[in-house]
Amino acid sequence: MKYSILIDGYFLEKNIEVATNGNTKITIAHIQNVCRCIFNYNENNADEVDKIYYYDSLPINVRYEVNPINETKYKISRSKYFNFKVNLFNDLENAPDERNSDCIFKLKLGYIEASTWEVKEDFVKAGHIIRSSSVRPKFTQKCVDVELALDLVLLAQKEEIKRLFIMTNDSDFSPVIKYALELGTRIILVTLNDILVSSRLKEIVDDIICLDTKRDVILTCEF
Repeated sequence: MKYSILIDGYFLEKNIEVATNGNTKITIAHIQNVCRCIFNYNENNADEVDKIYYYDSLPINVRYEVNPINETKYKISRSKYFNFKVNLFNDLENAPDERNSDCIFKLKLGYIEASTWEVKEDFVKAGHIIRSSSVRPKFTQKCVDVELALDLVLLAQKEEIKRLFIMTNDSDFSPVIKYALELGTRIILVTLNDILVSSRLKEIVDDIICLDTKRDVILTCEF
């Protein structure tokens, strides 16, 4: 029998940034450390990993948004961050399984859109008059959650997949997790730091792997 791993890339990336005060960007090594922890969890089980699904979205490429204060064009240019994410995704797509030559990662990408504008936090705290320089586009990730939820259902329907490891803290996945459980699939939640575990998810999953961001993901994997 087999198991699959589903990783919410945004959740992992942001927790790495918080744990290092913004000084560390996510790399393929961090993602592989998470996977090794899951492999170690399974070392006494005969099941083998099928695929590792990684969900994320590319930053916005070159485009313009109109500033609502003075109606000038706000240029969102291709940034270093855009190139960084492209390189990360390329690494994932070409990373072989450590135990054979096949690529084990399956990249699932949504997209980012500027859905509205927001006042910059420092202007709100200082109580300044809102000017054109006080606002910025608010970016929203699209389709990523839908991709993960759809894959969760499809994988749970496969007879050869008996367990799903899901790294997230989004309680919106509760309905599809319950459906997967009804089909007989074991669901193991993988999260970072116990304080971040959603209470709704804790109540329904079969087991929880709680990793320490610094020890298990950034420094080394010692599950």
